[in-house]
Amino acid sequence: MKDENYYCAECGAEVNADDNFCSVCGADLNAADAPFTRNTVPMVEPDEEDYGNADLNRTVVLQKYSDEMSAQIDKQVLNENGIYSIVSKDDAGGMTPNLQFVFKVRLLVLNKDLKRAKEILNIGRKKSSFDSFDSDMFAGLQRAVYTVENMDKGKDWYSRALEITPFIEEPELAVFDISGFELVLVPGIRPEAVSQNGQMPFWEVTDIEAVFKHLLLIGAQRNKDVIDNGDGTLTASVIDPFGNLFGIIQNL
Repeated sequence: MKDENYYCAECGAEVNADDNFCSVCGADLNAADAPFTRNTVPMVEPDEEDYGNADLNRTVVLQKYSDEMSAQIDKQVLNENGIYSIVSKDDAGGMTPNLQFVFKVRLLVLNKDLKRAKEILNIGRKKSSFDSFDSDMFAGLQRAVYTVENMDKGKDWYSRALEITPFIEEPELAVFDISGFELVLVPGIRPEAVSQNGQMPFWEVTDIEAVFKHLLLIGAQRNKDVIDNGDGTLTASVIDPFGNLFGIIQNL
């Protein structure tokens, strides 16, 4: 009788039953917090509405992403809703992150959790095409990403700047919730020069003068002073200690 085949849930590579680590991605096949690290069936991409017919303990691909950060945020949302998930990526152990754009980052769940996971993340909802453009295609700004050379210093500075702590905090990711919008910190190299008119989101505040002084006091660099735009708004901007433009706006 042929022995069962086993597969790594992190990358889908075939492994031996007595292996402790995956030879391809290095995943710990005996991790206590990973209930389906070693599978008797490979991970698959199920056909639409076909998840009820397959092995419920099979690892399936819920969603593909072009960057790990988006996958990690959705993973956190699923975990908070009681659904265990794994982020799988093919980037040579982090040495070639550009491969994520080629092979995509995958978010994996158990087949039995697939339907509920789709509902939680709103996967499969109707999408518009450029041939039939829908004015509801863009719902608004959800996330602004800032790069910092040192994640610990970045989290500390933005915690003081925003006077809140991140609701997602990992070695290479921190996410702050600002009234339902996400300010995200990721590792990155400080730009050599910052354009004073570069692209930046403007965060709404209730007292722009006080916030502007607060940001300067804790180490931000003045970019543009508070001005009245003549349209019922006041705006100002600073450069954070990591080279990012940070705008603030007050509605009068």
